[in-house]
Amino acid sequence: MSFRADDPVRLRKLSAVEKLKLGVGSGGGTGAQGAPGPPLADGDYGDIVVSGAGTAINLDATVVTAAAKTVLDDANVAAMRATLGVDAAGTDNSTNVTLGGTPTYITIAGQVITRGKVDLTNSVTGDLPLANLAPASAEKKLLGRGAGVAGDFEEIALGANLTMTGTTLAAAAPAHAIVSATHSDMDVSAALAQGSVLVGTSFPAWKALTPVTANHVLKFNGTDTVWGTTPTVTHDLLSATHSDTTASAATAGALIVGASGAGGWAKLTAPGTSFNFLTFDGTDTTWGPLASSEFTVYNAAVTAYSRWRRAAGGVSHDLVLPNAQGAASTFLKNDGAGNLTWDAPAAGGAGNSVTVTVDFGSSFSHFATVAVTGQAWVAAGSEIVATVLSATGKGMEDAVLSFSASVSSLVAATGFTLNVYTPVKAKGTYTFSCIGV
Repeated sequence: MSFRADDPVRLRKLSAVEKLKLGVGSGGGTGAQGAPGPPLADGDYGDIVVSGAGTAINLDATVVTAAAKTVLDDANVAAMRATLGVDAAGTDNSTNVTLGGTPTYITIAGQVITRGKVDLTNSVTGDLPLANLAPASAEKKLLGRGAGVAGDFEEIALGANLTMTGTTLAAAAPAHAIVSATHSDMDVSAALAQGSVLVGTSFPAWKALTPVTANHVLKFNGTDTVWGTTPTVTHDLLSATHSDTTASAATAGALIVGASGAGGWAKLTAPGTSFNFLTFDGTDTTWGPLASSEFTVYNAAVTAYSRWRRAAGGVSHDLVLPNAQGAASTFLKNDGAGNLTWDAPAAGGAGNSVTVTVDFGSSFSHFATVAVTGQAWVAAGSEIVATVLSATGKGMEDAVLSFSASVSSLVAATGFTLNVYTPVKAKGTYTFSCIGV
């Protein structure tokens, strides 16, 4: 804004101090009335700057800002609104603000906007993200409401027989007794006890049936299964009670054997004479004498044996063995009546002797021969007796074999040939004592 310094109207509006600052009196300028006064100098106050022509007053920037000046020099109000960027009264930018839409969690009254709580039922659509919910306080929690009054959801802990693996909730059947009211078809009138069995009753229901005393058995009485004593039933072993037997009474010495064909079990009556043996004829088991003329004795390992064979023909006779073991270098002697005794060979030949091993070979044979050498005591006319030397526990075997030994082919100062015969075939080796007499 600018005005003339000698404008009396405007100057009279100034205070005495302001007039003093401007250098004018209360009655007007210092010059003649209406004439331009002397130029004003910018003194110590710095408030007003007068142009060099002295016809205008410019406001100092320290008093009025540049922004204010853009409004002060506008020609009219419309220009001022344009400078300020505002609308005239009554237009959109100067009317009251109102709310639109149906949610009511925001309200406005005059110049005050109030924020209220959001109504999830009426103001929110769609699903809320799970991440926006309050986190669980610990793992394995369910969301629900405990017993009591209605209210906010609460965390529910897992109870007995409930397990959670990941997000899977599983329920296990609670443990309970078999004999319990948990089972609707269980008769619980009898408790479980040692020896009890569960049986179906005519109720119908399941019931624990406890034995009363020892040696009872379960039986069915036509209505229920009950404990009871064992019925005693007697019958003959070989009777019609057994479908696979031939009925027969027991007799002394009889045996029960399997009969041929479909005969099943049958009685085999004892033989009427002694010295009969139980044999199998290829069809049935029967009594009868031994038909074989051989008698075989095996060693303990069943790897070697001696066989006694009776010569064909001849007459029956008995040989009675001694009841004790003979001494070393003794032999069995027959008294002519079949009684065998141990005897020692007669002394002679200065008692010279040699032990000889006779080998019957790996197959059974009646004969065995061995050449004996290195015997200086042998003379061309020597008499040599050979007897078998029984090993421990083999005396009976040697007796049965009944070895017959003879010496031949005497060679003076050298030796002889020992020939051994046994009526029962033998195999393997046997030891003989050859003594000069």
